[in-house]
Amino acid sequence: MAGGSGPVFGENSRVLKWMCERIEGKTEAVKTPIGLQPTVDGLDMKGLAIDAQDIKALLNVDIEAWRAEIPDIEKHFAQFGDRLPERLKRQFEALEERLK
Repeated sequence: MAGGSGPVFGENSRVLKWMCERIEGKTEAVKTPIGLQPTVDGLDMKGLAIDAQDIKALLNVDIEAWRAEIPDIEKHFAQFGDRLPERLKRQFEALEERLK
């Protein structure tokens, strides 16, 4: 697996760069039901041949797919019972509400 982690780290670094630039107020974000994400031109795409329409499609939030995940998330959280942190429970409830 020589070099196997290189490209993955390289692609993750694009998101990390965007996150740092958000903290520094140098780039914008789009508010979605699942949180903030980069604008179409917000990620550094130097060295990649990806069309803006393809980037837009990749950044699209599939609301129905997220809604379909809700029962699985609930089942997973149920394993923790009273040990599930209240803050995590509230965040999940807020996510459910935003997905309506």
